[in-house]
Amino acid sequence: IWLRVELPEYGCGSRGCVALPREQIPDADKTFTVAVWDLVGVLDRCQREWEKHGNGGLTLELSVHSPSDSRHYCKELRVREADTAWSVIPRSERYRAFQQSNDGHGWENRRLSRPWHAGELQRVSCDFGGPAFDPYGLIEIPSGRPVPEVTLVTSLVIRRQFYHLFSERNLSAIKAFLPNLAEFRYEPPVEEFLLPNNAEWVKAMVVGSNGLKSLSVFQDRHR
Repeated sequence: IWLRVELPEYGCGSRGCVALPREQIPDADKTFTVAVWDLVGVLDRCQREWEKHGNGGLTLELSVHSPSDSRHYCKELRVREADTAWSVIPRSERYRAFQQSNDGHGWENRRLSRPWHAGELQRVSCDFGGPAFDPYGLIEIPSGRPVPEVTLVTSLVIRRQFYHLFSERNLSAIKAFLPNLAEFRYEPPVEEFLLPNNAEWVKAMVVGSNGLKSLSVFQDRHR
């Protein structure tokens, strides 16, 4: 199951694509939380029937992005937006999708010509904490009850397809409703400072995860 959460679009002003305005962060968090809660609700209703027929565990893939990402700094993502978990755009079509150059965004001849500065990085990554997930649904569901456990999900994958981050706090909240999680794969972007708390999120996934058998990190060094 692939949950792709789409955040609102944004534009560039005289100062470029600045970091996500603080007043918009709650809206992004709400969008992410509601999407996850909706999916968990569906899985919770069907998991008994699924398990009754002896079906194996499911893999849950999470991704978050704004359509504007590929029009500004992450132009290479334009060819990945149409990818799915089961298909990939042919290589011949990928090169036609690239814009040759865009100096304002540090993009030259299909490659980044300079590192992102902090504001650009935060614009794409939705701040260093990533989209916040509310495990009690208080943003949208004022019940105060925790998100129901989903026993049929045994693998969690966060692909490199998009650059939005997932902090250790958010990973812990997501892991909490996946009691049978046996495999976790995180594919962060290559910049080391995009994942400043490497040890922290590893700890967050390992602590209390008696059934976790595989934890892996993959970084795409060929943006």
